[in-house]
Amino acid sequence: MTWPTTTIFDAVFIPLYAIVGVLNLVNVVRHGRGRTVGFISLLIFSLVHLVGNVMLVVEYKTNYASITATVWGYILQSIGLSFLVSSSIGFYTRACGLLDADDKTGRVAKLLNLVNLAALVCVITGYTSTDFTNAQGEMINPKLPVQTKVGALLYVGLIAVIAGLAAVRLARASIGEAKLIRLALLVALTFMLVRAGYAVYATFKGTILVPTNVWVKLVLQYIAEFLALATYTALGFLLDRAPQASEIHLEEAASASFTRDSSSTDGHWQKVPITYVQPRIPPPRA
Repeated sequence: MTWPTTTIFDAVFIPLYAIVGVLNLVNVVRHGRGRTVGFISLLIFSLVHLVGNVMLVVEYKTNYASITATVWGYILQSIGLSFLVSSSIGFYTRACGLLDADDKTGRVAKLLNLVNLAALVCVITGYTSTDFTNAQGEMINPKLPVQTKVGALLYVGLIAVIAGLAAVRLARASIGEAKLIRLALLVALTFMLVRAGYAVYATFKGTILVPTNVWVKLVLQYIAEFLALATYTALGFLLDRAPQASEIHLEEAASASFTRDSSSTDGHWQKVPITYVQPRIPPPRA
């Protein structure tokens, strides 16, 4: 029996999300604490989509034995955008900190994360309060409640705002990690804006389960989303890794090598180079 085109898409992306999930796990370990906010969100995104796709493929092979599981498969595919937005906020905050040590972006990031959470709640409550089956138990494209549409619009607004902030606030990032993050943000956010725009269309049209055109869904949802994910994942391998604990201790020890300068008249302690002399070992007695 030939599989439906959408099920084939779900199956093809399963190994892709598994691979990217492993790569983002490496990024989480590689960058250590304090730098992993964006990569943890990417890891969650990969796992959410992986589980969602597996559920849809399994449900098709079992002839949709559980409509609830099928609906949740589509829900997991739809809420992943929230984790990409969270990653974008984390990377933007990190780039601002690299450009200015006294940067006050924290309040803006908190506000953006609150709006992101509100959008996620709107989408989940909208989907879970909707009946996706008819009286015969067959899946249909129902009319979605207003909060689902609000959530879809919030994502478009969030992505546009973050892209604008990245373009303006990070414009002076001409070298180093800040420039890499700015470039990755602008590329990934472009793909995310395409994905969010399609989500608005599908939400208002009511074609979440059964798309009007499966090939349009492939490009504007599956591929656009995956390209944004791949861009941020590649960024993790381009940025410098977090220093290991042993390296931090050595750096602290080096910075603490102070001694009194005999040529100083004010008695202050100054940092001067220290020369280590190999101790002389006396020869053994006969």
